[in-house]
Amino acid sequence: MLKGASGSCRRGLHCVMTRKKKSELIEEIRELRAKADEAEEALRAIRSGEVDALIVAGDQGDQVFTLKGAETPYRVILESISEGAITLVSNGVILYSNEHFSKMLGLPLERILGASFRDFVCDRDRSLLPELFETAQRGESRREINLLCASGDPLPVHLSLRQLEPDETGGTRMSMVISDISDRKRSEEALRRAHDELELRVQERTVKLRESEEHYRVITESAQDAIITVDDEGTIMFVNPATEKIFGYRAAELTGKSLTMLMPERFRQAHLNGVREHIATGGKRRPWGAIERPGLHKDGREIPLEISYGEVVKDGRHLFIGIVRDVSERKKAEETIRYQAYHDLPTGLPNKANLMDRLELELAQAERNGNRLAVLHIDLDRFKVINDTLGHLVGDKLVLLITERLKSIIRKSDTLARFGSDEFIVLVSDLGRAEDAAAFARKLVNTMQTAFEIDGHTLYITVSVGISIYPEDGVDPESLLRNADVAISHVKETGRNNYEFFDSAINVRTVERLLLESNLRESIERDELVLHYQPLVSIKTGEIMCLEALVRWDHPVLGLLQPGRFIPIAEEIGFIAEIDKWVIRTACTQLKKWHAAGLHYLCVTVNLSAQQFEQSQFLEIVSGILRETGLGARYLNIEIPESTAMRDIDLVVPNLEGLNDMGISIYIDDFGTGYSSLNYLKRFPIHKLKIDKSFIKGIGSDQDDRAIVSAVIAMGHNLRLNVIAEGVETEDQLTFLKSAGCDEIQGFLFSKPLPAEELTELVEPG
Repeated sequence: MLKGASGSCRRGLHCVMTRKKKSELIEEIRELRAKADEAEEALRAIRSGEVDALIVAGDQGDQVFTLKGAETPYRVILESISEGAITLVSNGVILYSNEHFSKMLGLPLERILGASFRDFVCDRDRSLLPELFETAQRGESRREINLLCASGDPLPVHLSLRQLEPDETGGTRMSMVISDISDRKRSEEALRRAHDELELRVQERTVKLRESEEHYRVITESAQDAIITVDDEGTIMFVNPATEKIFGYRAAELTGKSLTMLMPERFRQAHLNGVREHIATGGKRRPWGAIERPGLHKDGREIPLEISYGEVVKDGRHLFIGIVRDVSERKKAEETIRYQAYHDLPTGLPNKANLMDRLELELAQAERNGNRLAVLHIDLDRFKVINDTLGHLVGDKLVLLITERLKSIIRKSDTLARFGSDEFIVLVSDLGRAEDAAAFARKLVNTMQTAFEIDGHTLYITVSVGISIYPEDGVDPESLLRNADVAISHVKETGRNNYEFFDSAINVRTVERLLLESNLRESIERDELVLHYQPLVSIKTGEIMCLEALVRWDHPVLGLLQPGRFIPIAEEIGFIAEIDKWVIRTACTQLKKWHAAGLHYLCVTVNLSAQQFEQSQFLEIVSGILRETGLGARYLNIEIPESTAMRDIDLVVPNLEGLNDMGISIYIDDFGTGYSSLNYLKRFPIHKLKIDKSFIKGIGSDQDDRAIVSAVIAMGHNLRLNVIAEGVETEDQLTFLKSAGCDEIQGFLFSKPLPAEELTELVEPG
């Protein structure tokens, strides 16, 4: 300590200069320079610490933000953090933002949502973004950059970016936590200015050093991070008020005590060894810098901390200055994001990414122990119908109830995961026999037989289950999941509400189905669909009355495919309406060519699917094709199956009346196979009935079929409708139909369906 003429100096660098001897002044300046070095080293230590964010607690406590669109159990956490949080896609477009990020930028949420994150980054830092996003695809990515606020001022922030699980459409999402570090930057700048100011005051004598010391004191006391000074024995020499707030001790309880009292027991010895080694090696081993480590609160709980250390050596004695930040809020936000990345939020079940990790681990264990395991793929039958008719809110509630029912029957050692909107996976580990998987699958199917009561609706839903077994059906997650999916496809083909094991023969059919499904959407564009035409012939005269257009698919690999091979697939994937439009347009175009060739008496009949008939613009589509091709409406006949006609009377009748008003004749196809009510039938503006070929096939030997056919013909005539028999193949069938008074026939007895070129020879006069 320096002594002045006015009395002893106060602790630190403060003393009032009066008259001193030259030697005393030189010694005092040396002391002041040492203090300046100490301050400079403290500043350097602060700058060397890399931190994610500066948590600033105001007088009114932490601010609360709202994560738009996230109704999850973790909303309370996310709304309480004092940091910005956004969700964005891989190209940088922002999907969600909390209120805190909006306040950081000084912009309303509507200006942020849908914008590119790049738009809010200062020009000089935009070049850092590609590397930031690329690194996030491999793990967590962190970076300090400057954002551009609405005021035009730059805002220094720390970014923490992590990639999330892909969405139901296949898109990549990322979550970002944005921490405002402007206070830290200001603190560093203030410390730097304090250092410069201190050195200037040393040069100008010590008269103004008290002002610098006060400035430094204000900074340390107002900082929200804990600042702790310890000596080389680990004894705490100084703490600021933030230290009291973070650890729960008063300054008097810490000063003079060992720093290890703020550490969990398991870290204390390692800390002491590290400090001793550091001092012993003269600072060559420097374990310092920003580290994350738990601290110990006075009440015994552990606190996640981020710690930066700096060192000052004076007179051979080491002093260490630590900057300590409580990162509890950031950790909660990161944990929430991590949970969301590996769980289905509505149900809380493991999601696809989580399942793949667990399946990898279970397979490794099964291989080591020589065990078997089963993958059961559960699909909710016709869940989409419930969603579309009752709404997604009811659908979501149903999924939650199904989840609880599934949880109630699986073992604790098994894994239940949500694999899609209407799909679940059960991973059965340590499987004894394949029969055990079958028994469990039966239990899954049976447990869904009880109805679900939701918002006044009594809902019944069934499940289809596909099973694959390790190692018989695959030794990796992808093979087992793929083969379970193959098995479930077979269940759906054979009626649903059941379970099937994977079978290689089934796989061949499934691969073919997947090939057809993949190629079907491109069949029209590739000009692979063709029409064959089969004549409808008058029984009385033997003349051709009309032609029915029947679609075929000339597949480049599988050859010419009949409708039964691809029409059900087209209906399932929603492509049948496109095929129907192509059939109408192509048939009308061909008929115009025949008319141009002098065959004016010909008309054409097309059979439409229920999906086409239920389109709101159905009538506009038909009338538009007639205008486009220039064909008169009286030459076009529309066939609808009996089942379609009875499906939705309120929709069917207006559409039939609209066709009739255009001048289009209407046939009821497959008559006798549905459940038509004569009361409804007489309301339809129809012109002809077609008796289903299943009845025609049996009229030669089955008395019941003969009675049904005769009754349908009589009923049709009583309703003033012409009656057509389809599937006529023998003379005996023709003879009976003539005697019963049938009007027209269609079948191989007269002609099989033929391409337009071959049929031209049949219909030309002579």
